Amino acid sequence: IKVQTTLTKFNKNPFFEKFNFTLESASDTDIELIKNISTNEFKHGRFFEDAYIDTKISEQRNINWIDDLYKKSNLIVGKKNNKVFAFMAYKITNSDVNFELGGVDSNYSHLAYPFWYRVMMDLKNNGMESINALISANNINVMNLYSHFEFRFSDSFIGYRKFRNK
Repeated sequence: IKVQTTLTKFNKNPFFEKFNFTLESASDTDIELIKNISTNEFKHGRFFEDAYIDTKISEQRNINWIDDLYKKSNLIVGKKNNKVFAFMAYKITNSDVNFELGGVDSNYSHLAYPFWYRVMMDLKNNGMESINALISANNINVMNLYSHFEFRFSDSFIGYRKFRNK
């Protein structure tokens, strides 16, 4: 499902402001922890939801994707007590942001909403005007997160698999 919002109406939230963690650009030393989150915590997305694709292949896809995102996108991390607990990869075109991939370690799931809030507030404070993303409709937790932040749900897409004869 495609989701989008405008940041002009995004306001400070005193509750989410209380959570103590930092946002930083990802460094070389953070990449393995980001990969761990993207393989251990993710159960949704094109490959994970395809019953004919082995979980190990889905996990390897995310590992490779993180390497690519680190080189070609903005990749930030949330850190609590100097430990990476969340990440967000995104691209900016003019003042529009495309969230490409983000996640939170399940041991820190209580920080998911504050992390997303802080990322969006930081983008707004840096002059960004809108955010869009593609999310899996099967991931109810992520659907609820984007709904909470008043993202508009629009286009839905259906994936398909191509069968090949070897």
